[in-house]
Formats: sequence, structure tokens, C-alpha cells
Amino acid sequence: MSTAKRQLTNPPVQGHREAKDPASRIPTAEHTLHVVRETPAALDVPASKVRGGAGQMTPEQRSLRARTGAYALHAQYDSREITANARQAFLDRFEREVDPEGRLSMGERARRAEYARKAYFSQLAMRSAAARKRRAQGRT
Repeated sequence: MSTAKRQLTNPPVQGHREAKDPASRIPTAEHTLHVVRETPAALDVPASKVRGGAGQMTPEQRSLRARTGAYALHAQYDSREITANARQAFLDRFEREVDPEGRLSMGERARRAEYARKAYFSQLAMRSAAARKRRAQGRT
């Protein structure tokens, strides 16, 4: 196996975020650029297309490249692990909304946050239904 391909399958620790959770094992942007610059020969792609290649690609090519990257990411990691921090931050938002000063008990804060979350998603559903109705009226 060539050196460039080994770098793709076993990336150096130096370019990764330092943390214990699985989502942090995702390579940083700096590491990704390093890998791309090191692998044009392995990928059999001209270097002119690799360095700054996003500006030279069609939208379809960029979409395909992004889809390929997403498939590779999800083949290595569980999607729930990758998005765990983002989901927790989203849910924490409702607790901060109902108790910004942190004066409520944990149980009461959780109860109120649950209703704030339900209200948020109900509003989202109402806006979605209104948008669908507007689109349907525009077609007839």
C-alpha cells in the first residue's frame, strides 16, 4: 500500500481535535487539506485539480465529492455519535430559555423545557403546513 493511501486510512493524531468523545475523531479542516495535498498521485488526479479544485469543479462534481465524503464518514462512525454534541446543545437551548438564571429545580426545568421544545416543534409544523398550502395554491 502506498504512503499516500496509508495516510488516508491511518491519519496522524496531530491533525485531529484532542478529546475523548468519538465525534472529535473527525479530521479537522487542516488535516483534510494535508491529506488532499499528499494524495494526488494515489488518486490519479492532476495536482492543479486538487489544490483549490473546488473552484474548478461543476456543482454536480462538488455535490458528488461531498456525498462521497459523507458516505466515507458514516462508514467509519455512527451518525448519532457524530451529532451528539450538536443535539445536546439544541436541547440545552430550551432549558436555558425556560430558566436563564438557573433558579428552578432540575425536575421543574426539565418539565418546562420539554413543553418549550413541544411548542417550538408545533410552531415549526404550523409554518410548514402554511408553506405547503401556499405552494399548492400557486400550482392551481
